[in-house]
Amino acid sequence: MEWNAKKGTLIEPLPVPVSVGELFTWWGFFLIDFFWSLVNWFQSARDSFPLRSKGQSPLTNLVNQACSGGHYKVRIEVMWFRICKFLKVYCKKKKKKNFCKALMKEKREREREREREREREREKRGERERERERETHTQREREREHKRKRQKEREREREREREREREREREREREREEREREKEREREREREREERERERERERERERERERERERERERRERERERQRERERGERREREREREREREKRERERRERERERRRERGEREREREREREREREERESIRESKVKEHKRKKEREREREREREREREREREREIERKREREREREREREERERERERGGEGSSAEGRRHEYQPCPLCI
Repeated sequence: MEWNAKKGTLIEPLPVPVSVGELFTWWGFFLIDFFWSLVNWFQSARDSFPLRSKGQSPLTNLVNQACSGGHYKVRIEVMWFRICKFLKVYCKKKKKKNFCKALMKEKREREREREREREREREKRGERERERERETHTQREREREHKRKRQKEREREREREREREREREREREREREEREREKEREREREREREERERERERERERERERERERERERERRERERERQRERERGERREREREREREREKRERERRERERERRRERGEREREREREREREREERESIRESKVKEHKRKKEREREREREREREREREREREIERKREREREREREREERERERERGGEGSSAEGRRHEYQPCPLCI
C-alpha cells in the first residue's frame, strides 16, 4: 500500500486489469457453450422443466435435477451462474475505473515529479563532479607549475655553482700566471745580474788586457811574435767563451721552452681531466636518475599486478560463493519439489476417494 500525502489516506493497490483479448475469449466461450447446451437440451429433453420445490433454493433444485438425470438443464443454469458472476466482477471493476484513472494520473504525476527531482539531483551531482574535476585539474596544474619552477631553480643554482667553479678556476689560472710572470721577472733579473757580472768581467778583462798591452808595448820589440801568439790565443779563448756562453744561453732557452711546453701540456691534461670528470659526473647523475625512475616504474607495475591479482582472487571467491549459493538454491528447490510431490500424492489420493464416495458433476 502507498500513502497519499495530499488526501492523507492509504492507496490500495489496483486490481489486475482484464485485457480485451481475454474478455472476448471468455464471452465467446460462454456463448458457444450456452448455445450448444441449449441445442442439446432441446434435442434430448423428454420431460418438462420441473417447478421449484417448496422451501428449496434454485441451486438445490439444480443439484437435485443433476443427480436425477437433468444434466443438460443443470449445465445451462451453471453457465448462467458463471456469466452473472463474471458480469458482477466486470461491473465492479468498471465502477472503479474513473477512480483508478484518477489514481493512476496522480501516480504518474508523482512519478514525473520524482523523475524531475532525480534529474535535478543528477544535474547538481554532475555539476559538483565537474567542479571537483576542475579543482583537481587546477591543483595538478599548480603542482606541475611548482615542480617546473623548482626544477628551473635547481638548474639555475647548478649553473651558478658551475659559474662560481669556473670563476675559481680562472682565479687560480690568474694566480698561476702571476707566479709564472714573477718567476720570469726573477729569471730576467738573474740574467741581468749575470750580464752585469759578465760586463764587469769583461771590464776587468779589458783592464788586464790594457795592462798586458802596456806590458806587451814594453816588450813589443823583444816578444812581438809571442805577443802575437798570445793575442791570437786570447782571441781564441774569447771566441770559445763566447761560443760557450751562446751554447749555455741556447741551452737555457731550450730548457725554458721545454718547461713551458711541459707546463702547458700539464695544464691541458688537467683541463681535459677536469672536463672528463664533469662529464663522468653528469653521466653518473643521469644514469642514477634513470635507474631510480626505472625502479619506481617497476615498483608501480608490481603494485598494480598485485592489486590485479588480489582483484582476481576476490572475483574467484565471489564466483565460488555464487556457485555455492546456486547449489544451495537448487537443493532447496529440489527439497521443495520433493515435498510438493509428497503432498500432491497424498492430496490426489484423498480427492480420488472423495469422488469415489460422492460422484457429483459440480465437483467434477
